[in-house]
Amino acid sequence: MMREFFSNFVSKEFLIYNFIIVKHLFLLIALFTTLISSAADFVIDDNSYNVISLDDMTCSVTISAKKTGILTIPEKVTYKDHQFTVIMAKAEAGLTLTELHLPETIESIYSFNGCNIEHFILPNSVQTIGSYCFRNARFNEITLSSSLKYIGEYAFLWCENLKSINIPGSVTSIGNSAFEYCNNLSSVKFEDSEEILRLGYDLNNTYEGYGVFHNLPIENLYIGRNFSYYYGWSGYLKPFVDCNKIKNISFGKHVTNIDYNHGYSTAETITCYAIIPPKLTSGFSNSVYMDSKLYIPTGTLESYKNAQYWSNFWDTQEFAGINNVLIDFPSENEIYYDVNGHRVLDPRRGIYIKVTNGKAIKIYR
Repeated sequence: MMREFFSNFVSKEFLIYNFIIVKHLFLLIALFTTLISSAADFVIDDNSYNVISLDDMTCSVTISAKKTGILTIPEKVTYKDHQFTVIMAKAEAGLTLTELHLPETIESIYSFNGCNIEHFILPNSVQTIGSYCFRNARFNEITLSSSLKYIGEYAFLWCENLKSINIPGSVTSIGNSAFEYCNNLSSVKFEDSEEILRLGYDLNNTYEGYGVFHNLPIENLYIGRNFSYYYGWSGYLKPFVDCNKIKNISFGKHVTNIDYNHGYSTAETITCYAIIPPKLTSGFSNSVYMDSKLYIPTGTLESYKNAQYWSNFWDTQEFAGINNVLIDFPSENEIYYDVNGHRVLDPRRGIYIKVTNGKAIKIYR
């Protein structure tokens, strides 16, 4: 009897969960040991620098928590008449800034734990955001690099001020639980890309924890590419598991396959930009078919009406796309949104909706 009780109690999920906890305890201990044992090679203007390579004359910077206001980190620093290029960045816990500008030479950022930065724009040179990088950081908006490749597991853990995130099309992999406990994250956009995005994998191609956006209050979701991810024994690794507040979902023109098991059952509107109906692994729920609106490109109604699962929607409407686009020049007191209604703080080249004094117009920048 005791053996039966023990086997029922110690389930596979239970053992996995505890293994994950133990692993991360060892990771944190190792990280703490590294931090207390790594002294700066030199200090300039309160910031600490560590040499990465004397052959390449590269170094990392640790930004001092003494800094305030608007801070710009230089591309190069000079120590004893020798010049180093700064390619990695982290910060002391508690750093509080209005704005932080990192140089275009930065390739990786690893630790901004507990930092308070109102507006954080990553330079386009950044390719890697390390695991736990922004744990418990406080910023309202962050602009990710257009060259970003990898976002580590738990990278944005407990970033409770974060309300929206735009994942560039350059990203190839996002670690599991990357946005765990971002309890105010309501808008997520995956930019268009023809490359498959791997979700829930670390740099060693292993997976653990929960789905990338597990149990978050996402309302607006744009998916511009195909996903690859591991389901887990009970589905807990699916990227949008337990996200039960999604109202608006859009699928970009490059999406060819859609796994319905993403938490789409609460959607009020579904917009699909693909000319050829994407393949669905299974049908939507009956409530979605009966109550949700499906928007598709002009001229595709027959294709969707004849496609498996898509044909079940009661309310399917064609949209005409984007017309009357104007060339725009930046000015003050304007708010920008992308074509899916997501606010954009730092609009770069592309098509946007500009709102000025309550009036909206589509523009090209």
